[in-house]
Amino acid sequence: SPPLRLAALLALAILGPACGPSGPAMSPAEQSARAVAGIDLRIRGPWTLQSFAPVTPLEPMLKGLLDIQLGRLVVRFDGRRMVADSIGLHIDRAYQISEVLGDQFKLTSFDEQGVPYDSFCTFRDANTIDVSSASPPWRGQALVTRGAPLQGPSPW
Repeated sequence: SPPLRLAALLALAILGPACGPSGPAMSPAEQSARAVAGIDLRIRGPWTLQSFAPVTPLEPMLKGLLDIQLGRLVVRFDGRRMVADSIGLHIDRAYQISEVLGDQFKLTSFDEQGVPYDSFCTFRDANTIDVSSASPPWRGQALVTRGAPLQGPSPW
């Protein structure tokens, strides 16, 4: 009957927008920017290096330096800069997040001369990230966990 059809059309007109997508669809650039901002918020704060397995064996001096850093090296992300501090080590670099796909992302840090160092990262969970470093001399697989380590005994 016509009154029933009119009631159905009115109901669809009123309820339809509430059931469908809200607002205009985001452009790919807006989606990418939102994904990058989400990862940036998730990585902010301190992260501690727990392990690192190089692609090729490190020379003894670099291996010794690395061994001292495990469980002690803390990298802090603040949205623009990453600062790494540990025994005998201080690094302060700009960084950029890109290529976000869910829990995976590319992190590029830049040294003082602007040379990029790429890492491909995946959140295992909210407090653990697997890192695949693609730039020499530190090419390899690392694991970092959220938070600063408890003060332990000095390796010296």
